[in-house]
Amino acid sequence: LPWLFDNNLCDFTLYHICFKVSIHYSGSSLSKWTVHTNCPNHFCGNAGCASPGFVSVTVSSSTVSSTVEHHNISVDCLTPSPPS
Repeated sequence: LPWLFDNNLCDFTLYHICFKVSIHYSGSSLSKWTVHTNCPNHFCGNAGCASPGFVSVTVSSSTVSSTVEHHNISVDCLTPSPPS
């Protein structure tokens, strides 16, 4: 996902980008969910600033309370999600 790190491609501060998460991340706990980047900075969020090669994302929890979870996930574990 090298395009995600190219700020000349798109103004990423205005848009959430949706991804599917690989089963290799966190024991596949998010593999059935769609996560989205944080705005305005997709490298820093409530989970703290992401390390190089990682993206800060948000997902609704799978529990009944539907809390929001924040994660910093390696780009190796993300694939673009098709529009729904």
